[in-house]
Amino acid sequence: MRVVDILPLQLGAVLYPEHEKLKSLITDEINSHGNDYEHKKVDAPAKRLEHLDYYSPLSQDKYKEFREWIELQAEIYAKDILNYDTSDFVLTDSWLNVCDEGGRQSPHFHINAVICALYYINFDDEVHAPTYFYRPNNSQKNPDYFAYMLTNYEKTKYNYVNEVVGLEGSLLLWPANTCHGYATNYSNNRITVSSNLMPRYVNEVRIEPLTKQERHNAMTNQRSGELWDYPNL
Repeated sequence: MRVVDILPLQLGAVLYPEHEKLKSLITDEINSHGNDYEHKKVDAPAKRLEHLDYYSPLSQDKYKEFREWIELQAEIYAKDILNYDTSDFVLTDSWLNVCDEGGRQSPHFHINAVICALYYINFDDEVHAPTYFYRPNNSQKNPDYFAYMLTNYEKTKYNYVNEVVGLEGSLLLWPANTCHGYATNYSNNRITVSSNLMPRYVNEVRIEPLTKQERHNAMTNQRSGELWDYPNL
């Protein structure tokens, strides 16, 4: 039987020309929170990965140039690489990720987005964990049918993770439904900025970025279990 690749992942990568200026701004913003603050979120069980996600940092005026640059890269990626017939793109959401030694990011994908963008603020490819991309099998989803769990006999390019070693100052872009994460990180201060992007218009509906208050409400409601798709069972 001949196997033909028909669904490879087209990953975009581009360097930001004003990285050092941006790195200084982001580092100062992270430090301004201190070691503890009201909406601090640290992932269990290792408690080595902190998400500053109760607001959308890139919505601030001081990041306007960087935000508009990401939006332009998303538009280029969508039109020239994915061949979408679409309007320009708008950054709808963003958050900061700070991972120390022993931290890891479980595989996940992003909702309310068409394209995801990940920017490496502080990254050393010798000690910081590379980002992987992964296609879950049916046993890891929540299907509307009875699913049999069959284990893979061997690792192949179709069922194993594909890791991408980023560069500090680079932006990665991929389709939002792509599962991704990273394995154990071996040094402190792995800092990235994640963001979600949507076309400015979906048919005749104009998409607007989340405000700071909307981002705050979404995250605090999710953590408290108040979202409709997290029933109190």
